Amino acid sequence: MNEVRLPKHTIDAIERRWSNRLDQSSEKRPSADEQLARLRSHRSNIRRYRRLLQTELTDVERRFIERRLDEELTALGKLSESGVAISPLIGPTRQADRSAATEEHRYG
Repeated sequence: MNEVRLPKHTIDAIERRWSNRLDQSSEKRPSADEQLARLRSHRSNIRRYRRLLQTELTDVERRFIERRLDEELTALGKLSESGVAISPLIGPTRQADRSAATEEHRYG
């Protein structure tokens, strides 16, 4: 079979295109700044939801906020699994949040 010879600039262009495709297909990790911004966002949402749970709420509002708090804690857990160091200032665990919220709801 005859070999097809391409000019060097054509070969370089093909290699650039394929390397760009490979770079785009590989999963890129967010930068440390992006991860810290997400961490701060989740922490502030968790604090806000905890403060809201200490107020007088209807059952529907309380369930909604508890669900949102659970979602934020889950997202924070996933973020920590990805390697972001989490400060101990986050507070009690998710189970402690649920039991405290339920107890306060009963007696509050």
